[in-house]
Amino acid sequence: LLSEVMASGADAFVTGEVKHSDFIAAKNAGFTLVECGHFESENIIVPPLCNLLKRELPQIEFTEYTQSAISYI
Repeated sequence: LLSEVMASGADAFVTGEVKHSDFIAAKNAGFTLVECGHFESENIIVPPLCNLLKRELPQIEFTEYTQSAISYI
């Protein structure tokens, strides 16, 4: 998803898992990419973190990622 996120105009991408080649691509593009750990970043922290960010930064739109947002070919 990295190329889609960068193309969306986002300032950063926080994820639970990323390939080394994506870290290199993000670095070369000057894009902020953060890998937090798979379990830690998904099941526990995403919903409360998204709510906190929405509350603290109302001028910014936050969208919580869900598995149903992916379409498979």
